[in-house]
Amino acid sequence: MRLRVIAAALLVGGCTTPQPSAPPPAPVDPRALSHFTIVWSDPAGLDLLSAEGTYLRASVESLRLAAANSNRDAAYPGFWETLTGPAKDYAESFFALGPDDALHGVNRFEVIGVVDHEDRLTAGLCIYERQLGVEDTDGRFTFNRMGSHYWELTVEKAGEATPPAGQRGRDTYPQAAMFGSWRTVKWARQPADTPNPCGGRPTPGVEPGAWPALMPGSRPYVTEDVPTAPNYPGWSNNVT
Repeated sequence: MRLRVIAAALLVGGCTTPQPSAPPPAPVDPRALSHFTIVWSDPAGLDLLSAEGTYLRASVESLRLAAANSNRDAAYPGFWETLTGPAKDYAESFFALGPDDALHGVNRFEVIGVVDHEDRLTAGLCIYERQLGVEDTDGRFTFNRMGSHYWELTVEKAGEATPPAGQRGRDTYPQAAMFGSWRTVKWARQPADTPNPCGGRPTPGVEPGAWPALMPGSRPYVTEDVPTAPNYPGWSNNVT
């Protein structure tokens, strides 16, 4: 009888229901800190929908997003492989600056100069951040970014693979590589002893008086409203 009791106890103990395993962690969003749309303008006549426009937009947006998120994976596929020489050195140093906080609003870029020598392209552009704000603990947004920055890129149209033209859509980021076989050989800001080519230029797409233009020493602009604008030209990942 005692043996039967022991056997029954072992049988019951061996039928314990297995506990469900914990679900896998959600994948980390490499662009979790960039809550802004990207808007381009092109008074220099580069043509944002050309192969050159695709390459320039994808390059600039990649470095901007990587630095804003302190995450190399925030750049578009293939970006880091396009950089050579001084361009790589500058991009790595800019990326190392890292983010301050998550940014909300609209980041605007403007092409203000283009020199195209068939196999090599140099483009100058302005970066406007005055519509980028940081969310406070009370749910309001503080805007304290002033002025504009200048970047100049020199691109070699190397190899046989041309970046895809005609890239536009409602998506903020492309999922596919947009660089072809071209390479960026120079990337720089204006020299410290020269005037900023973007200084004094009005922010494109923002009517005078529609958004505060902060001056050095002025108090930050605090509001509950974040500026919005659709991505332009944007990207299309063929998702309907």
